[in-house]
Amino acid sequence: MSGTAEINVSIIVPIFNAERYLRQCLDSLVHQTLAGIEIIGVNDGSTDSSLEILTEYARNDRRVRVISRPNKGYAAALNKGLAAAGGEYIGMVDADDYVKLDMFEKLYTLASRHRVDLVKGDFYFYSEQNGVRPGDWSLPLPREQLYRVVCPLEVKPVFVCRPTVWSGIYRRAFLREHKLRFLERPRSWHQDIGFVFKVMALAGSAYFTDEPLAYYRQDNPNSSTHCNAGRTYALCGEFAAIERWLRKRPNLKRELEYIKNRAKHSHYMAHYARLQGAAKKNFSRRMCREYKRDLKRQKIQRDLYDAQAWADFELFARGANPDRQILRQKLRFFWRFFQKGPKVSVILPVCNTEKYLRSCLESVLAQTLKNFECICVDDGSTDCSAQILADYAEKDRRIKIISQANTGPGGARNTGLKLAAGEYIFFLDSDDFLRQDALELSYDNASRQELDVLYFDAAVIFENDRLKKTRWKQFYLRKNSYPDIVSGWAMFVLMSRQADYCTPAWLQLTRREHLNRFGLRFPERAPYYEDRAFALRCILLAERVSHLGESLYYYHIRENSVLSRLADGQDSGIHVYSRLRAFIDILDVARQREHNAAVWTEINKMLDEDIYNIRALYVHASPEQRELLQNKNLSPLERFYLKILVLDYLRPEDYDQQKWP
Repeated sequence: MSGTAEINVSIIVPIFNAERYLRQCLDSLVHQTLAGIEIIGVNDGSTDSSLEILTEYARNDRRVRVISRPNKGYAAALNKGLAAAGGEYIGMVDADDYVKLDMFEKLYTLASRHRVDLVKGDFYFYSEQNGVRPGDWSLPLPREQLYRVVCPLEVKPVFVCRPTVWSGIYRRAFLREHKLRFLERPRSWHQDIGFVFKVMALAGSAYFTDEPLAYYRQDNPNSSTHCNAGRTYALCGEFAAIERWLRKRPNLKRELEYIKNRAKHSHYMAHYARLQGAAKKNFSRRMCREYKRDLKRQKIQRDLYDAQAWADFELFARGANPDRQILRQKLRFFWRFFQKGPKVSVILPVCNTEKYLRSCLESVLAQTLKNFECICVDDGSTDCSAQILADYAEKDRRIKIISQANTGPGGARNTGLKLAAGEYIFFLDSDDFLRQDALELSYDNASRQELDVLYFDAAVIFENDRLKKTRWKQFYLRKNSYPDIVSGWAMFVLMSRQADYCTPAWLQLTRREHLNRFGLRFPERAPYYEDRAFALRCILLAERVSHLGESLYYYHIRENSVLSRLADGQDSGIHVYSRLRAFIDILDVARQREHNAAVWTEINKMLDEDIYNIRALYVHASPEQRELLQNKNLSPLERFYLKILVLDYLRPEDYDQQKWP
């Protein structure tokens, strides 16, 4: 462009051997709805056709500028672009990523309207195999700190999250005033961490939006997200540089010393999860030394860590060398390859399901994984279920039976957990059945990735056409896939935000060690919804979880089942009590540990859903069922919540059932 006055945003694209992705990136930039842009492509010594592609775009669009230089690395390329930029604001896009066509118009409109130093948005993950899926919101801020001007120093989560330098724009005058540049070091990666940390520390004003505007590629084998041995300690160097930078600024050091170490822990844990073999072991020792040093110097502030983050920190800060995490992985390796016990324990509660039990057991015995046990808990059946179990146990010794008085699904599953010997636990209901490779596929994925929990989907089978009219057909098929290995709380937030979080225990394969470590068991007071609180505790306490986007389970909706009776308006009083009990149990789970703002937001959604359903079920209940509920031997706590959530809330006009679908 002819002058700098008309340039609203300068977009810097560092390029090194990106010929496979570069056209998609540049196409998303030259077609931006914001006209006042310049695109500065910095070719960093590419040896493929990247320079030719960039030059072609420059010939066809005068807004595209070409800078070509010998290879000096990602940081140097960005700094070269920063020096050449003439726009009021500066954005950066990696050559293997791409952005929405209105990204820079939206960001610049917000920046110019509010006159802030930076604006940041959210992003999508992208890969050719899995397509587009939501990111895990790089700035997990409470809603009251989004969509308004804030000072980053007063919003500490922005220092701990993913840096995502490419999801925002930065005022050029602000960057130049503070001489903000990327750290140039040989064989260095993670330079965006230090840059974004300094930007947040010095910015007087910022504006954050959770609208996804960029597409972050996950399948580039040369990306910095794919670690190799040469990059193992680059992250340590980046935080050492931040420490040196803070020492020169005593006021900022006092403000940010603790948050810097909290951010270091988050990035170290993510880096540790990507490493393998000797590099993983050596890096864990480095973490152990640094954490012990920070703890000794009293540079750690406990309330900046949620429960899981603090547990991870203590594991390395106080653990042996090699740390206990490595030791646990070794023990798991030997367990898998030298154990004589089963790989999977299938826990099957049975109560009066003689019509469906044979199909269920046949699907278990037909599994392609042979090393399993099936623990069948006869929960007080009065039909022929017990005899059917005995017949199958006689034919196959992997079928184990225990009989007890009726305690409900929660109590039956807890009995099964006491006897389980498998490495992983699979919950199965006795009127449902499994895909033939369900155990093998789920176990192979979970054990290979050393997961605490693997989630999968379920298809719904209807007993007759009448039941197909209910809303459950797609209910257990998640709309999105979540193949990355993340912490449990992050998966909970991801799934819940996309309305993909499901609580049935039979939608997950769970490591038995994880259940026993935290004493995870099902509530037993109510006959229904017992898995809501169990599933929430299970996911929030998990260190490594993932999702397999396949239907491994067939959920059977039949006449006289819990769901069909609920759809027909039967047993509403029992459902009110069960849902009320689930609400209380979830509250208990939420209060047991500390959670970050993102987790609290999604837990509150669960609680709001329970409250709505408690009221709707109560409205639909018959007068006799309501009276039965109120005369039930409720605990003081149950009676208190029934009063404030239902009895004191509902007015006569609220009993119109049309208001409560």
